Amino acid sequence: MEYDLVISLGPACETAYQLTRMGIRHSAFPFDWVISEFRPLYECFANDFADFLTVRDDLIVKDGNISNKYGIGFFHELTEPGQPDFEKAKTKFQRRAKRLLNVMKSTQRVLFVRRGGMAKDQAQELNKLWQEKFTVDYHIAVIDKRPINWKLHRFTTLYMPPTEDWQGDSEAWDELFDKIL
Repeated sequence: MEYDLVISLGPACETAYQLTRMGIRHSAFPFDWVISEFRPLYECFANDFADFLTVRDDLIVKDGNISNKYGIGFFHELTEPGQPDFEKAKTKFQRRAKRLLNVMKSTQRVLFVRRGGMAKDQAQELNKLWQEKFTVDYHIAVIDKRPINWKLHRFTTLYMPPTEDWQGDSEAWDELFDKIL
């Protein structure tokens, strides 16, 4: 299949790293370099990323890392609120969220990729939300650490064993994407 864009849906840095390494990630989006469980990902789309990083009272600082009101962890670009790099990073993430929402409201053909962290019922919930709310022509590849086969419209489920390396197994990613693209 041909796609206009390939976009990471996390849940961690491995996905964005591998899409970049393969030369198929051409723009930055909000879930590229963060830690995100399913529920925060879903809520961001449901709320159009409202207050993604705008309400400082909703930011939680723990061990030098920041989580936003959705529970998404920012481990690379954010430090204490009020620091100069915080404002720069906040602007960057707001721009990425706006870019993603513009894609979601387009008619582009997009492959979204998520490395696990999504159950079948959650996939159905996300699919329902996107079909009701957005116009993008999408397909979601869920790469899981266990063999699964959901047989859901707009979803491909693929197996890849877990690895200890945050970057993942490049050879395994290449093999999977030979099947997807």
